Amino acid sequence: MLLLRVLEVEPLVIAGAATERCVVQSAIDAREVGFKVTVLADACATADDEMETLALTYAERIVGAFVGEQRAWQPGQSD
Repeated sequence: MLLLRVLEVEPLVIAGAATERCVVQSAIDAREVGFKVTVLADACATADDEMETLALTYAERIVGAFVGEQRAWQPGQSD
């Protein structure tokens, strides 16, 4: 994350596989060091839809990440 700070990257937009594991944990890590985070829920994958829903709800309500969809997000949008 230090490199992202040096490059003045913000906000972070996160998507990927294993929403309930890697994606949400990356959002947690980024928020803990002060980044604004957007998780693009429809650009993520999961093997368990129920766990994904719980993880995204946790990311939004507890972690403070913005959870949205690709079509609603625009580059340069802070959250």
